[in-house]
Amino acid sequence: MQPTVYGYARVSTSAQDFDQQVEEIKQFCKVRDFQLLNVYTDKRTGGNTDRIGYQELRTLLELNPAACNIVVCTKLDRIGRSLRDLLGFIDFLNQNKIGFIAIRDSIDSTSATGRLHLHILAVLAQYERELTNERCEIGRRRFIEGGGKLGKPKKQVPVAEIKRLLSEGVPKSVIAKRFKISKPTLYARIKDFEKCI
Repeated sequence: MQPTVYGYARVSTSAQDFDQQVEEIKQFCKVRDFQLLNVYTDKRTGGNTDRIGYQELRTLLELNPAACNIVVCTKLDRIGRSLRDLLGFIDFLNQNKIGFIAIRDSIDSTSATGRLHLHILAVLAQYERELTNERCEIGRRRFIEGGGKLGKPKKQVPVAEIKRLLSEGVPKSVIAKRFKISKPTLYARIKDFEKCI
């Protein structure tokens, strides 16, 4: 039985076109004797997974995993810039027994070698995540040990000016609006100021 395929092509800007990618997918399917059902396309950056064509493809496969046997693109980075997003998509395909091929990267999950390549990518992604978490934790500890405080810094406001306006009877809501702060922030700064005098 002839394998069925959905293609995916993406360019980053509206000034570019994906005709070359679409043609490459068509030619690849012709050579491999795959039945190409449709090619989904997007003109959006790969870092944004909220792409119409990508979401259509994903939704279709979620609703009907048997709709096709293989998803084909020209390169891995057409699916996504983030390794995590890319591996998440490939893992989703694997769970639904759908193959994945990136033509120019020689990635083909329908072969043993292609599956090995994907496993290596997954291990590297996990290693990268663990290194990032480790670095963040070391940085956080150093910051705290050096006397730093975590969280959003306090917004600086001219408390003396606020006190003067209050003494003149200017409403707190007007003062908060003038200094672009919320009323709770205004009350907190006045309270802090009173503690210091």
